[in-house]
Amino acid sequence: MIKVALSLSIIFSFSIKALTVTSLNIQWYGRGGSMYGLPSDEYRDEKIKDFLTKQIPKSDVFVLQELTDTARISALLPNHFCETYGDGGRGHQNVSICVKNNSQAIFSVDEDIAVGKRLRPAFAAKLDNGINIIGLHLKAGSKETDLRLDQIESLINSPLTDSVENPNTLIIGDFNTYRSSLTRNEVDDVILMDGVFGQTGFTRTAHETSTYLGYGQRIFDRVWSRGLVVKKAEVYGPCRRESVKFPYSKAEYFRRFVSDHCALQVEVDVSSRPAKSVKIQQY
Repeated sequence: MIKVALSLSIIFSFSIKALTVTSLNIQWYGRGGSMYGLPSDEYRDEKIKDFLTKQIPKSDVFVLQELTDTARISALLPNHFCETYGDGGRGHQNVSICVKNNSQAIFSVDEDIAVGKRLRPAFAAKLDNGINIIGLHLKAGSKETDLRLDQIESLINSPLTDSVENPNTLIIGDFNTYRSSLTRNEVDDVILMDGVFGQTGFTRTAHETSTYLGYGQRIFDRVWSRGLVVKKAEVYGPCRRESVKFPYSKAEYFRRFVSDHCALQVEVDVSSRPAKSVKIQQY
């Protein structure tokens, strides 16, 4: 099921040469980092805001995952407009996309990739330069490879990734990709996903930096794209200690005050794309 929601009413033409998109899974945001927490237990706002707005390069778009309290996200990013797909229910980990206040986007949600099990749907923002950004947070667990593949199979057959309507698409987020040594499959999850995404022309921008601060070196956060030139993908946080200043370079501090995931930031070349404006409609 595809739903489209109204976003900003301001017309703005992208004339920049690069579009920066940052993805971050904020561990159980709205519950203080614990699935058993309460809204009153959330204490990390100040540090999360500092990390996102001062410790990493400026970002045009943020794709945030694992949010149980989406209302308070706007206070973390005062120069951005944040939207999500609605109330996923008590304890649901929402995906939210935040765009700069002087930009315009049409937000859409595809609930089908939730596969009927209260999983996270795909959430998209189509910018006025025609670039379509999809945020994902796939099913976790080393034994859930088949379910994750079902989710992205549903996505590539969705209007959100239609090659005519959305030829220039970036898919970014927490894909929960595990190595074959954990899944007991013949190849790593990411290779299997390459095969599915490749059916509709998506390619992965590779990076070899772990994005997870839990047990083992794991790359959960990734990006695939079609019709775009992704110039680079960089990880920020203690996963790459030289990328941030102390104390955010310390894993223990970061886990306590920000998340158990580091941020993934990509830079998309838009220098050859003509600036244009679109009229937003509400459905």
